[in-house]
Amino acid sequence: NAIVWVVGAEGDQRLHGYNGDTAAVVYAGGGANELMTGTRQWNTGIVARGRIYFAADNKIYAFKLSAATPTPTPTATATATPTSTPTPTPRPSPTPTATVTPTATPTPGQITLTARGYKVHGRQRVDLAWSGATSSKVDIYRNGTRIVTVGNNGAYTDSPGGRGHDTYTYQVCNAGTQTCSNQATVRF
Repeated sequence: NAIVWVVGAEGDQRLHGYNGDTAAVVYAGGGANELMTGTRQWNTGIVARGRIYFAADNKIYAFKLSAATPTPTPTATATATPTSTPTPTPRPSPTPTATVTPTATPTPGQITLTARGYKVHGRQRVDLAWSGATSSKVDIYRNGTRIVTVGNNGAYTDSPGGRGHDTYTYQVCNAGTQTCSNQATVRF
């Protein structure tokens, strides 16, 4: 239980200690030289060498205890007594459990594309190389438009024919499907 310390609670400028739970007085007063001005309240203090010490107003106040160190009186607490009640033990009954048989769903292979641009006699050429296509033929797209369908041999050289600065984005798809590669970009 906590002790609540109050100065001037009775209008006498003396230190009073109360049980924080029951409000019972555990310390009342102090001597004539142990007076404080105003009304103050604490819930902490230090008890040592027969005195109670508080810090307030940039001072340390010491109140001499006239008897033994005050301690709060503990409050009795009711303790419940458990009573056992027999509970029947449940008996499990067998229940058939369905067995799940997983069926694999084929995942289309990932097509990976690389592109390398270069010039021959000033004209643009692009070598395409891919892997992972699963159909016998592939569609080749340049800038979103299909330019040719070729056998799936993993390589093709495109001749866009330009001479200046251009950018081409290529993609390879299994013929007639939306299973496509990454986009590969070449800048001239």
